[in-house]
Amino acid sequence: MQIAWKFGQLAITAEEIDFVDPAETGPNVRERGLRIEFRVVHERQEGSIYASDRWTLEPAFCRLDLLESGPGRGDRIHWHPAVEDGEPGDRVFDSALTADPVAWIREQLQDLPAFLRRTGQPDLAIDRESLDAELDGVIDWLRNALSHSRRPWPTASHGERGLALKS
Repeated sequence: MQIAWKFGQLAITAEEIDFVDPAETGPNVRERGLRIEFRVVHERQEGSIYASDRWTLEPAFCRLDLLESGPGRGDRIHWHPAVEDGEPGDRVFDSALTADPVAWIREQLQDLPAFLRRTGQPDLAIDRESLDAELDGVIDWLRNALSHSRRPWPTASHGERGLALKS
């Protein structure tokens, strides 16, 4: 499942992910969890008053990978403060993120200007009122999705790129 939240020029997307990491070798090459991305969103209003607005999401400028090599291990949780054209930069392992990913994300969203400065996007126009109103819902969704991804893993087949094939 994928979901997106829009707060002005900021979109936060999240999806459950399951893949075989091509950079790893050995028995524990499968990773599963959540991928959360921060993206710039452009909005255009065209047509009549009845027409839908057009939203365009740019590739992520920041990514959080709440990944594990087994249910509940938390051993591969990291984030990429810099993502260029959708390709992640260096991994940053943060003990607070690993210990409690949902609390860490809440903290970043509560001090969004500082977080955006760290990711190189300090000038995004954010709808802070909407973010504050929806923060608990975003956090609840992430908590539930992370809990779901930590259940015993189903057997999965993986495609050419290593991503789990949808059944």
